[in-house]
Amino acid sequence: MADALKSASARYGHIKRRLKRAEPLTGKHLELALDVVGDGSTGDKMLDAISNKLQAGQKLDDYELHLMVDVFLVHVKLSIASSLH
Repeated sequence: MADALKSASARYGHIKRRLKRAEPLTGKHLELALDVVGDGSTGDKMLDAISNKLQAGQKLDDYELHLMVDVFLVHVKLSIASSLH
């Protein structure tokens, strides 16, 4: 249980660090990030804008970065931790 939580936390941590450095996400990191925000066709303007920027390798603006790092990724980590208990 603890290993699964550590593994998930590390994967999301890699995404967080790359986004904060304005580095484009590729491969597994991009796939994982898109699992969080969707593929760009959710119908939600903000989620779709973030998804489209991630897929295009574009830098997120400050608000989009805040949402990804401080809201969505934290929420996913908490959800995983909750489901493992």
